Amino acid sequence: MPSLFRDFVALGLRHILMGADHLLFLATLLLGVQRRRDWLWPLSAFTVAQSVTLALSALEIAHAPGVIVEPLVAESIVLMAYLNLRVCSPSRRWHLAPVLRCGLLHGFAFSSALNLLMASNQRCAATLAGFNVGVELGQILFVVGVWLLFKWSARLPLPRLVNPLPIPWRRLGSVAAAVLGCVWFVQRILSA
Repeated sequence: MPSLFRDFVALGLRHILMGADHLLFLATLLLGVQRRRDWLWPLSAFTVAQSVTLALSALEIAHAPGVIVEPLVAESIVLMAYLNLRVCSPSRRWHLAPVLRCGLLHGFAFSSALNLLMASNQRCAATLAGFNVGVELGQILFVVGVWLLFKWSARLPLPRLVNPLPIPWRRLGSVAAAVLGCVWFVQRILSA
């Protein structure tokens, strides 16, 4: 059983680190948070929500078809970018409701990958737990990487790219994320 758990941790880790749409969502989410010390609340809300729907789907309590979920994951990037552009001021406070909704959606997206990999219902607990741990480890690695990038960029003689990012950088990053999210949305709708 420990070997199965380890295998699914590796699969979850690989799934998140190769999932450009999920990583872009996280990056867009972080763009909207003014200070790095404030990253904990939106990241935690997102993590809890995606874990809930991942578990509900893996246990066959709730289900959302991939042809619906995948375009909506792309749309969630556009939503976060829109929220970043709509309110881009130093006094901005995050409203966790949209982050929670997006987390629920992303959990269904992860569950479609997990459901393809699950061996049997007997091993459901090990596969679910392992895959979820892998996904969360991947997200932590990505967030730490973003944090290190900000720390490293602070040492460069270029304009500082540390949080709080200057509003033009936040806007530029949010616009780029929105454009890519729209492209993915259209591609996923057309390929469904």
